Amino acid sequence: MINFQFFLREPAWKIFWLGFLPVLAGSMLGASAQNIVVSQLSFLFGIFVELAWIYTVSNYLAHRYADRVDVPIQKLNAVLAIVAVYYLLAVPGMIPEQMGRPAFLLVVVLSFYYTYFLARLLVMAEKERNVTVKEYLPTAVMIFFWAIGIWFLQPRIRRIYSNLRLL
Repeated sequence: MINFQFFLREPAWKIFWLGFLPVLAGSMLGASAQNIVVSQLSFLFGIFVELAWIYTVSNYLAHRYADRVDVPIQKLNAVLAIVAVYYLLAVPGMIPEQMGRPAFLLVVVLSFYYTYFLARLLVMAEKERNVTVKEYLPTAVMIFFWAIGIWFLQPRIRRIYSNLRLL
């Protein structure tokens, strides 16, 4: 497991700006010939911050609660790797046109999977029991809309991390 524990410790505003500022800056640069590479790299950096945050939180919770919860963490890691490879290829335009739509649809489905996975795991860690869809659906929506949801999710994650470090 790659150690990105600062995603567990840092306040929401730091993670928000680390993930959102590059995307915002890249979109403000525009798509002129001089700025296209910088714009693409800044967008990729922002996407990878979000994926690294999801990876870190999911793996931490899955390993921390492995005795109580059976979670297929290898499947989640594979899903996140596929999504990362898609963005690495799609942003610079390296995916052939005939594969673009199916690849995009696959990434959308995989995004719903990792959203479901992390939401369920986070609520299970907070409640320390199995949870229903009704209980983790609001958390899933916050994860899916990460730029807004991070402000509500990160304090919960920091609380779990700090409480478990004290044990």
